[in-house]
Amino acid sequence: MNSTNDLMKVFSDCYEEAIKGKRSPDSIPELIRDQKVQRFIEYITRASANYDDIPDQYLVALQTLVSILQFAYTNGVVDTGVSDTDYDKLYETMIRYGGNDIVSTPLPNYTSETEQHSYPDLRGTLSKVYFLTNDEKLDSDMPNRRSLPEWVEHTQALYKANTGNDINLWDQYVHIMPKFDGVSVVLEYDAKGYLTHALLRGDTLNNETRDIKYLFGDYKKHKYCGMINTEHAVKCELMTTKQCLDEWNQTHMKEYKRPLSLVAAITNMDKEDVTDDLISMLLLVPLREQMKGDVPVMSLELLDSKNFAVKSCKLYEIVEMKKFINKHYRDINGLYCDGAVIRFIDPEIIKALGRTNDMPNYEVAYKYTEEVAYSKVVDVHFQLTVYGNIAPVLEVEPVVIKGRTITNISLGSMNRFKDLLLKKGDEVCVICDIIPYVVKNDKCKDNKDGRIINPPAICPECKSALTTVGSNYRCPNPDCPGKIMGAVRNYVDRMKIRGISTKKIEALYRAGYLKSILDLYKLDDCRSELITLPSFGETSIAGIVDAVNACRVVQGSRFMSAIGIENVGETTFNKVLKKYTVYELLDKCDNETSFKEDMMKIDGVGSTTAEAIVHGIIERKKLIKKLLKYILPVEENRNEFLICFTKLPDPVIESYRPRIEAKGMGISERINMKVDILVTPTVAVKPTKKVEYAKAHGIKIMTLKEFDNFICE
Repeated sequence: MNSTNDLMKVFSDCYEEAIKGKRSPDSIPELIRDQKVQRFIEYITRASANYDDIPDQYLVALQTLVSILQFAYTNGVVDTGVSDTDYDKLYETMIRYGGNDIVSTPLPNYTSETEQHSYPDLRGTLSKVYFLTNDEKLDSDMPNRRSLPEWVEHTQALYKANTGNDINLWDQYVHIMPKFDGVSVVLEYDAKGYLTHALLRGDTLNNETRDIKYLFGDYKKHKYCGMINTEHAVKCELMTTKQCLDEWNQTHMKEYKRPLSLVAAITNMDKEDVTDDLISMLLLVPLREQMKGDVPVMSLELLDSKNFAVKSCKLYEIVEMKKFINKHYRDINGLYCDGAVIRFIDPEIIKALGRTNDMPNYEVAYKYTEEVAYSKVVDVHFQLTVYGNIAPVLEVEPVVIKGRTITNISLGSMNRFKDLLLKKGDEVCVICDIIPYVVKNDKCKDNKDGRIINPPAICPECKSALTTVGSNYRCPNPDCPGKIMGAVRNYVDRMKIRGISTKKIEALYRAGYLKSILDLYKLDDCRSELITLPSFGETSIAGIVDAVNACRVVQGSRFMSAIGIENVGETTFNKVLKKYTVYELLDKCDNETSFKEDMMKIDGVGSTTAEAIVHGIIERKKLIKKLLKYILPVEENRNEFLICFTKLPDPVIESYRPRIEAKGMGISERINMKVDILVTPTVAVKPTKKVEYAKAHGIKIMTLKEFDNFICE
């Protein structure tokens, strides 16, 4: 990902221009379909599938990309080149790796008309599980695709954390309702039943949104016939039919692919441009309603009145649930539906589970699966990664899914390659995600006459005999050209040194000018020689030298992540360098045992990570010392406000991490005098050692509910 630094600037510039109205939303699909952007998406999802460390700068770029896509959707550009499924994957990856849970959606041209939600519980989005209709056996083979049982397990843990009680959620009754694909609108009513606001989701972080009540005629006469004599609100999905979409495209020579595009376009028009004909195309589907001070409930009667089938059943009745969904939700009166919503009925369970950020924990979107197709194995190619590991890439006969012709598919790891037992000519199932993914199942035809493709014995770059370290196949040759160029690429990317592409690194290496990371800082001494190289001119060399010099003063965590310690990124080094300087880490190399012990005392650093840090720094001690002649690492901020949790499962703790870190705070796994707040599930929680320590040392103790209010202030 040598071009990631450039992409970050492209994404950032695009986002800024979009917000300021200097970029047309219609130009975004061209940006998304650019090969560099597609390669970036492939890199992110591949790393996510393999649970690899994703550098912070990549995460920032990913978050900006998600914001750009949200901008496009909000402005009527749904066909961006990224499908719903693919967008979900990007968003899920961003959240899992610590990105902000709430991404602001820009509101161009409406900054003076923003409103505040009075019913924030009706706002927001749903977490997702996947409904594998094509092949049930794909379930276990889908990385980063959470199944319904996984969601239930997580939710049970959350319930216990919040209440202190165990519960079998599988035995609980749920409502099943269609998951419509439209624009979310919250209608707010006064006690007399008159509409006062019609609010979009908007910027959920700051609770700023736009009022589109002008789309509903004379709002003072728009009387709701449900709840009466009390202030209330109804969450609706604002939609249009496929027929209306076709008519609109024919009349206006547009190419909107889905009804959501038209709805989004209408909601983002200036009031003056909205005609009665446009308004007549819109359809409101009520989903939930809420009285002030109460919890939201599903608008079942209203859904039934509009002939939308709703089912009540126990959660364990999955087979019947799927039959019902397939029968009723595949085509609903010309409205686009991409799955179902599963929601607990019991109000006590709903209240106990609550919400995390902008996402309710008591309901989930049960989405249809990705498209699949079948192809035959041509061969497996083995490539060298930046850390010297071998990565298998499957070549298949060309297959078209979602308009893409797929021929090469990353297998992620050597373990997965071995598990598949591939032979040339075997049939495999190709699943279209952001990147293609392959599985073998009962529908695949085995090539009985073919020979199993064996793992490689030699490095594809230097032809050295490979060694095995755990499940990894690794090139042991320190002088391997692929490893050297990979180390330089990794350093350039993580240090955010702009303007040095993969081709330039390879060209400089082949010419003998870039045999190590250190040589980056010696390029200025040989300018006259470099400008004679093909594709290098005076301007090009000057740009490279200037880019290198611009990064000589750098955050210590960024520098240490750039030296190439596998599976240890900037986030981890940020924690380490809040306790020790780079120079102090080098001094610790003399005693490996105590070095590891000191690392394990740092919050968030376990035994495996500690060992990787210690061995990585010891191996690179000479290199780091030489680099420090050119680099000035800036110390991390050590005055962090720390939060510690007790008797709460990891998924719950991790759900709070984005908000905690957004406020400049940190999470401590251990209780000590540096901790400022200890968070417990309830007041009645059985005293733990952490609780006893906090009481003895005057550390503030909060319940989860109190902390939730605190972190939202």
